[in-house]
Amino acid sequence: MLLFTLKFWSLMDFDLSKEEALFRDSVREFGERYIKPHWVDLDEGRYSLLDLIPRLAEHGLVGLTLSSKYGGSEGSFLMAAIAPRS
Repeated sequence: MLLFTLKFWSLMDFDLSKEEALFRDSVREFGERYIKPHWVDLDEGRYSLLDLIPRLAEHGLVGLTLSSKYGGSEGSFLMAAIAPRS
């Protein structure tokens, strides 16, 4: 059973697709540009993440998994998981 599990595991591809990697990089750039300069103020309560919502929406980071019919970005659930980690 262990041999089967190891063989099956080695066949799985856990790499991000090109689109997902590009998304990760753009989210990281967003964080560097708009969140990092305010990090201390955020931590000390002098700046609110609510102030960032318009910028998040401009960059398609609000409603990632929603259909564009409802104002979303039509992203995958993996993209929704990548966004807060980047």
